[in-house]
Amino acid sequence: MLSSLSFRGSALGAVLRLSLPLMLSMALGVIQQTIDRFFLSHISEDALAASFPAGLIVAVLQVFFIGATAYVGTFAAQHRGADEHTMVGTMLWPSLIIAVIGGLFCGILIPVLPTIFNWYEVSAMAQEHMNTLGTWYCLAALPILLFNAGSSFLSGINRAFQVLLFSIVAAILNCALNALFVFGLMGLPEMGVAGAGLGTFLAQCIILIPLTSIVFGPQVRKLYHTWAGRHHWRPHFRRYIYYALPQSFRDFFELFSWQYFFVAIGFYGTTALAANNIAVGWAMFSFMPLIGISQGISIIVGENIGMKKPTAAHRATQVGLRFALFYSFIWSALFCLCTDPLIDFFIHENTQNSDDIRSLARLLLYCAAFWNVTDAVQYILRGACSGAGDTWWPSLALSSVNIITLVTPCYLVIHYAPNMADGMMHPVLLLWAISGVALFLQMFLMILRYRRGNWRHASVR
Repeated sequence: MLSSLSFRGSALGAVLRLSLPLMLSMALGVIQQTIDRFFLSHISEDALAASFPAGLIVAVLQVFFIGATAYVGTFAAQHRGADEHTMVGTMLWPSLIIAVIGGLFCGILIPVLPTIFNWYEVSAMAQEHMNTLGTWYCLAALPILLFNAGSSFLSGINRAFQVLLFSIVAAILNCALNALFVFGLMGLPEMGVAGAGLGTFLAQCIILIPLTSIVFGPQVRKLYHTWAGRHHWRPHFRRYIYYALPQSFRDFFELFSWQYFFVAIGFYGTTALAANNIAVGWAMFSFMPLIGISQGISIIVGENIGMKKPTAAHRATQVGLRFALFYSFIWSALFCLCTDPLIDFFIHENTQNSDDIRSLARLLLYCAAFWNVTDAVQYILRGACSGAGDTWWPSLALSSVNIITLVTPCYLVIHYAPNMADGMMHPVLLLWAISGVALFLQMFLMILRYRRGNWRHASVR
């Protein structure tokens, strides 16, 4: 097993063997999204402005189910740590059932997307692009959720390298298909924004084929009873929901709060939204790999909790935290020292208001450098608590902080920013300052919860 072998030697080696592939997998997801936005930026400023809000709105619709399907990794890790291999495959099925329900839910909501996108104060063309991308992203929800369930299961049984390979293939497929359809290469018709959505949908469908062949292939099926588990999951569905549901609510309220934050940005026009998209796009290169490290820590903690070794779990968490902080400091330095080259990656000759976008994006990247440190701490600690099964308190606390310190102040800024900002700062900078306070409070709460030690006595078994 990972834990029993790895902690005889280097704890850092144990963390890296599991976290690094997951970290790179998350980074690949950001890279393919960045390349998608790069393609769209060559179409128009409206296409670039529409890309991030469209993806984020659909992500809000998906995130409840993404959190629930991903929690199969914790169940797999704890049951594997306790040598309960039959239960490992059984707990995969509740995750798959939730993925199907989530995919159908997103498909049903396609007709209401135009109403949701009307929240943004952007041009009519940007609204049209949002509707087009949002429709394709909703259609892609089912294969995305199924992939999330399968890849999380593989991570939980210490096959994170295979997850990385699937992520590489998915990223290559996504970029190639997007280029083909967006620009009309190889004799295909030029589809523009619609091509980006179609390419994403097809890539997600294709990658499910090799993933399924591994999860239900002879080796995994024999060792962990993945196929036989379809007959035994019903009695355990309530237990799965009890621990996974807080994760889902936490992720939903977190993404909803950030979506409201970006809606508030959108009230200040396309230029503000484009600058925000550039800054957030680069911030994702730091943020998303942190989730990969957090997932790795969660699995190591879960396996050690299954083996009744909380001290080893704590040691892994400490090592993971140091590694995450080192990684975040590197990105913070890049944001501060290489600001203009990062911004110019998205600025082209046909970009309107390029000077205004560049000046605002520069300040936002400085703010993002602060985000990195708070994210590193809170995501590693929440991953440790989640891997042990301590999900309810962190979820309630973090959701409350998001609503009270992020959503509510953003609402006030939207309605009173003209008076508040005069002679002080740009309203968008004020919104980013508010987000920094919210992130700091979340970090502080997770430090308190982890130090209290409730996770040491938790279990999902």
